[in-house]
Amino acid sequence: MTTASKKVAFIGCSHFAGIEQETQGKNNWTFQLSQKFPQHEYRNYSRGGQGIQGYQLALLDAKIWGADIVFLNRTYMGRWQLELDVEGHEFRYYKKSFIGDNWSEWMPTFTFVWGSVSSGPNYHPGPADNRHNKIHAKIENYFKSNEEFWRVQHNNNQFRLTWELQWYANVHNLYNFENLFLVDWSKHTHEPVDKEHGHTTPTRSSTTWDIDVEGFFTKNDPSVKIEHLGLTVSSTDHHLNLHGNTRLLNEYILANPKVKKALDTQ
Repeated sequence: MTTASKKVAFIGCSHFAGIEQETQGKNNWTFQLSQKFPQHEYRNYSRGGQGIQGYQLALLDAKIWGADIVFLNRTYMGRWQLELDVEGHEFRYYKKSFIGDNWSEWMPTFTFVWGSVSSGPNYHPGPADNRHNKIHAKIENYFKSNEEFWRVQHNNNQFRLTWELQWYANVHNLYNFENLFLVDWSKHTHEPVDKEHGHTTPTRSSTTWDIDVEGFFTKNDPSVKIEHLGLTVSSTDHHLNLHGNTRLLNEYILANPKVKKALDTQ
């Protein structure tokens, strides 16, 4: 009996990204997964710095595509995205790159800016947007002149941080995919983003695993950082190297019976 083909979507930040992230590509666990289960079709919507607003748009496209399985990464808190009104743009994603026989990377065609509590704004022009330099300068000046609002009031207030946690905790119900697996990456996603203002956050929100990824790798000695275990690209690039990605896939992702069953279903 042959195993039925399914549509699998990856939606996350740089930890889920492939070609979009310079040190990942075929090393990333998402591509490795496609090699272990080649009967399925894979779309990777992940990109560095992406937060909930980007996730919401990608989830909608994955739903329209008909994804059967979604892996969603709970990224660092306080990341924002703002779509811009550009003539001729529409809600659509395009295949930016393709590696292997069944893994492709999908990016939005529309223009937007994104950032976080500590970085940005960053500018993403759609493929048809030729105004990059001019509009980027205007956007940068705007955000600099309103920095207090965007960094504290918009994306780092207590209400937003609480909303983010509640959104992650309920995302499997909101989108009703056949299988949606939420991955908490780091224990740091649960700490206050702005300690100066005394923000506190509730407990973790993963609905799939009982421990975050970094916590899983450091559970034998919580005082050790993941970059000291030979699992990351370097001491300054904390994305997983090939060895780290392979361990993540085999010992964490596929060690979950629900994930393995969803991928193995005949």
